Amino acid sequence: MKFGNARERIWIYDVERGTRIPIVNSESGPTLYSPVWSPDGKQVAYRNTLGKTSTLVAHSSDGSGVEREPGSIHFELLRPTDWSPDGRYLVLELTKFQGRQNWRDWLRIVGVDGAGQSVLDINDAGAGRFSPDGHWLAYADENSGQVYVTSFPGPGPRIAVSTAGGSDPRWRGDGQELFYVADDLTLISVQVRESARDFRALSSHRLFRLQLPWNVGFYDVTRDGKRFLVNTRTLAERTVPLTVVTNWLEVVQNESRN
Repeated sequence: MKFGNARERIWIYDVERGTRIPIVNSESGPTLYSPVWSPDGKQVAYRNTLGKTSTLVAHSSDGSGVEREPGSIHFELLRPTDWSPDGRYLVLELTKFQGRQNWRDWLRIVGVDGAGQSVLDINDAGAGRFSPDGHWLAYADENSGQVYVTSFPGPGPRIAVSTAGGSDPRWRGDGQELFYVADDLTLISVQVRESARDFRALSSHRLFRLQLPWNVGFYDVTRDGKRFLVNTRTLAERTVPLTVVTNWLEVVQNESRN
């Protein structure tokens, strides 16, 4: 799945065939952003922004049918970050602006087929991700700048995963490895022990550094944890060479004789 051009459309890209289709065919209309897959791959949830209002929208991943609004959720700014493995819940990152340089973020988990009522709220948090078995939620805490894991639906303690700052957690498909981005944009791998009743963070090591900052440096990992999809620059930044021609009059005269 990828973003479109300046119109911010969402496209579904077939990796094997090398083809792509827009999830919504309209060339105009609201800005579409932050796509997340349903666990069966048949739907995509995303943010629909028109004016100063954001709406949670879902659409068939093959582009057929029409958009629907799970829970009829409208907010100043929202971003879906994950869909639960059982397909019942969506994690939303909500932002409420309190001035030009001040805003508040928090995570809210809502039922897909409900009336948009909160199942769990976590204040001052973002980038929530369900564990593959749905028993745990990894997220970034904005006060401490660290990555934590807490039980779902809770209540339960929060367990620190990062040690020196981090954000944007991702799980390996078996739930035994957790990735996050450190403050220096290095991707960190953490070996974890996870079950329905217990979570422990074990050893960690650095993998590689992302080239782009958080606002454009999105990434994801395959289920086996062996391959990563990251944003990168497609063209190297080069300085156009400056050529100084001396004795140019003689060169012009010689060319005119020829």
